[in-house]
Amino acid sequence: MERTSPAETRTQPGTLVSLLALSLATGGVAAFLILIGEGVAAGGVVAVAGLALGLARLRARGSGEPRLTFAASLAERLVEAAVLGALAWEFLPAEPRVGAAALVALSASYVSSYIRAKATGLGFGVEEPLPVQPLRVAGISAGLLAGLEEAGLWAAAAVTMVAVVTLSLDVARRREPA
Repeated sequence: MERTSPAETRTQPGTLVSLLALSLATGGVAAFLILIGEGVAAGGVVAVAGLALGLARLRARGSGEPRLTFAASLAERLVEAAVLGALAWEFLPAEPRVGAAALVALSASYVSSYIRAKATGLGFGVEEPLPVQPLRVAGISAGLLAGLEEAGLWAAAAVTMVAVVTLSLDVARRREPA
């Protein structure tokens, strides 16, 4: 039996692929649960999806493989679209503030992702100032679990907007790529 070095183990994508599959599956299940009115159950499933996404992101960054980092970011966008889209669908038009909060959180997340991608493409190395993804997921999950969807969604939107402003200012202050 041939042994692999720690560096070789780090770059093997098997665990990452499993985490991404888990996050996508649980994101889909959470969206389904939201649409059938099972918000509390969805809150627990969102937490599992967020944990899988967070672990996948850490593993992808540690791999040094840009395509794995891209895959983790893509999975994050897909899960957010499923969960936040389902929340907007479920609450609009009956509760427009909750639906709006879901759409603002989703939009802010996409703007943040765009800023990171554009800055990287221009040669600026930028990172989110906070652990935004875990905080966003925590807000959404806690809101669902407590039956306070609006508060959780606005908290997720606020954390993400802080990241958008901070990333934008970081890029604006730079003169030349890092």
